[in-house]
Amino acid sequence: MVYGFTNQPDGKAHIRADEGEPAPEASPDASTAASTGTPRTACEGNTALVVDDEPFVAMLITDVLEDIGCAWIDAPDGATALDALRSKRRIDLLISDIGLPGGMNGRQLAEAARALRPGLKILFVTGYAQGNPSGEGIQVITKPFAIETLTARIQSMLAAP
Repeated sequence: MVYGFTNQPDGKAHIRADEGEPAPEASPDASTAASTGTPRTACEGNTALVVDDEPFVAMLITDVLEDIGCAWIDAPDGATALDALRSKRRIDLLISDIGLPGGMNGRQLAEAARALRPGLKILFVTGYAQGNPSGEGIQVITKPFAIETLTARIQSMLAAP
């Protein structure tokens, strides 16, 4: 995961492991949530539609959603995402890259999504820092990002009315 994440902006990672070093213990909250299967947040009952053509990024986002108790639907492109949005499935948050394959970019997807589901919350995850969309219920997080930042952003968006 580290390799894929740092490789996106042409970065590099050097990992060093010392034999005999004990692994850090998980916090009591994390281990309790993992062992009981109880979500650590109020995301339970919410569903996010994740649209990203990079499997690593999509997996990272869906792992975060799973960790905080959110259901998710995965779509590799805008057309597949639109099929999900046209369905009767509950979708509380659209998380999309701006650059998508297949002739529909993330901005176009968001516009179509809002036409189908007015007021849908949208989080763009993008590697481009300039010219990002804005508006009510729309937020942007720029790659690379910290997992904690993504987690907090998702939680705050789902908690907002």
